[in-house]
Amino acid sequence: TFSEGRLSADLTLDASRAPAALAVRADVKELDYGKGYLYAHDFADAYIPQEYLPDELRGKGPQFYQPTDRGYEKIIGERLEQWRKIREANAAKKEKP
Repeated sequence: TFSEGRLSADLTLDASRAPAALAVRADVKELDYGKGYLYAHDFADAYIPQEYLPDELRGKGPQFYQPTDRGYEKIIGERLEQWRKIREANAAKKEKP
């Protein structure tokens, strides 16, 4: 749920992220906790274009962080832009027949 009640949706179990140690417990596995989750650190640059929000919230609501073009925030902004391009390229691949 975003603040002020503007948007709300139930998050899936994989988006709620319990500690990794819980994932090995049988009761958590029975709930399909983490099903389909890809561990980013297993991939190049420790990033994969994985969506965590339900469809009805994706791309809606406020952007919570907008880096400046000064200091280390400039580097963070460049990385965020690189990830955005990866996500867009991945989405374009999925749309092709």
